[in-house]
Amino acid sequence: MPYSFAVVDDDEMLRHLIERALTRAFDECRITEYPDAVDALAHIPAAEFDLVIVDDRMPRIDGHEMVKQLRSRGIAVPVIMLSNAPESEHKGRAAGINDFLYKADLHRLPDLVRRWIGTG
Repeated sequence: MPYSFAVVDDDEMLRHLIERALTRAFDECRITEYPDAVDALAHIPAAEFDLVIVDDRMPRIDGHEMVKQLRSRGIAVPVIMLSNAPESEHKGRAAGINDFLYKADLHRLPDLVRRWIGTG
């Protein structure tokens, strides 16, 4: 069965780069993109994802608040937060993320994903 990933980021170009990295790393995967956390929160509880990748800063609801809301709903899916801001890692971990990656290190994303879906 193919892996299923949710990518939540308001930057369309970054979503495309993430999608490309994941489709190259995983033979079969399903990627669902959300342009903001509000849209993601409306759909993630009903969908089954193996992992969620979320940006820290987005309009309306940021990635930290989105993760807090997922966790408060009992959704334990692994979450990797992407950011350019060092302070976001601590804030993200407090919200319940599983891992953190600087956007400049996006080439490391497939390895982090493998770690959290149990194939690494």
